[in-house]
Amino acid sequence: LQAQVFESEMPFTEADGEKHVPYITVNEDGTSSILVGKVGGPIHPMNGSDGETAPHWITEIYVVDQDGKIVAMKSLDPTGVTEATMTFDTPEGATTMQAYSWCNIHGLYEGPVTEVEAPAEVEITEEATDADAVTVKEAPSSGTAAVVSLSVIASALTLTALEM
Repeated sequence: LQAQVFESEMPFTEADGEKHVPYITVNEDGTSSILVGKVGGPIHPMNGSDGETAPHWITEIYVVDQDGKIVAMKSLDPTGVTEATMTFDTPEGATTMQAYSWCNIHGLYEGPVTEVEAPAEVEITEEATDADAVTVKEAPSSGTAAVVSLSVIASALTLTALEM
């Protein structure tokens, strides 16, 4: 359909117009969000049939991971909304994600590839030195693992809590 109707074998990209491009934001709470259009720039309309203007909206958004597997998908309804958005759980094990959106008038658009950082592991232990130790182990990045170890004296925490 993309090639027949829109004369393009490939999805359109940012170079063809930011208004139709789905942008992924990876949130700290383990979810990811998509907005079709650029924050601070043009946002795609979500106009259903009102009898005066031609319907123009994003009908579907889907997301693929680094293996090309669809990890999220949503069909959109233009009723009562002004933006094409979607929120989903960031898939475990994903290292990259890329979103696609379908405009009922202009066809298929692909967003930029978004890197997904693995969440940091937190390990809490008690040491014989009467201190609580918190070890934050960050996920490997470029094949190396960074390990940061923080030690907080329990009495300092107690004093701070008493002062509050």
